[in-house]
Amino acid sequence: MILHCSSVMLHPAKLKVLGQTYTLSATTLMDGTINDEIGINEDPASAHYRSTYLMFIDPVFPDEPVPLYCDMDIADPGDSNWNGISDFFEVDHAVTAAKSAGEVYFDDGADVYTGTVDMTWDRDAGSAVGTCTLRLRIPDFGIDMTFKHAFEVLDYRGTLSYVVAGTNIHCTVNLQRQGQEGSLKGPWELQRIDTDELSFDAVSWAKESGAEIQWYSSIDMEYNLYRGGTRTNYFGVLATEDGMPETPATAEYQIYEVHIFDPNDSDGDKIPDLSDDSLPPKPPTLTLLAVDKKLKLRIQGEVGRRVYVEQSSLLTFQNVTALPALTLTNETQEVELEWPTQATSFWRARVE
Repeated sequence: MILHCSSVMLHPAKLKVLGQTYTLSATTLMDGTINDEIGINEDPASAHYRSTYLMFIDPVFPDEPVPLYCDMDIADPGDSNWNGISDFFEVDHAVTAAKSAGEVYFDDGADVYTGTVDMTWDRDAGSAVGTCTLRLRIPDFGIDMTFKHAFEVLDYRGTLSYVVAGTNIHCTVNLQRQGQEGSLKGPWELQRIDTDELSFDAVSWAKESGAEIQWYSSIDMEYNLYRGGTRTNYFGVLATEDGMPETPATAEYQIYEVHIFDPNDSDGDKIPDLSDDSLPPKPPTLTLLAVDKKLKLRIQGEVGRRVYVEQSSLLTFQNVTALPALTLTNETQEVELEWPTQATSFWRARVE
């Protein structure tokens, strides 16, 4: 499984000109707090897919940063391994002299001044951090400056293990950040709509810091997981109110792209097991044990299955007593039973 943030972190840069130091930073927060984010452009009329505010600090007015609204694009160097993810966001692929551009706008209340940004992106394979050389030009103010920023991508990879129970798919996600320290872990409940489409519930995944990212459901987003062109992959979008829960700000780093790859095909019908019509679960094996004057029922079955145990004094299982249900966390699990009061007792179990 691969999960990467659609936003890019553009760290502040300084430029010294004639002994004066200028600063350029990025933020998507309306109060001007710097969060380094280049985010998704929410203006449907824009020709660019990304946007941010570039906060320009002139050393003459160090306490009055100039907000430059920027419509821009992130470089797209292509998808060299054909997995549906731009190499720009995959840490194990290098980015070399990739170009992108955009426009900036400054509204001083009396007029709107325009300018341009031209960016060159470089990043070594295996590193989440690269360099963005950004040229800012605003002709009306005589600005033509080139800043050298560090930028960073948020790329997570790892495993999605799952158990299919009818149309429900019980998943466990374990992801590690690539090129930097970090992790995301937690459960995830999917539902099979058909063999090409899956819906998902809202869920929280824990970061390495202990903070949690809370993801919206597919119903909230009106967007599901879809089976991709390789027929063994699934793709979709995850959204959150706060993708950086460790910081005081909330509405930031909100959109992530998710890609799941499942080579498993138990019945050989070229449909991955993740979205295939599920086979009935294997029946559990039951063993009755008497140990130290205690009666135990040993259950062997598939991890993750829900087990329902019933007891009766008749082999026809009339007058059934249902015991508390349990979920198998191991292939072999034991539960303690009360000694029956009848001369003869029978137990049976079913799984879901």
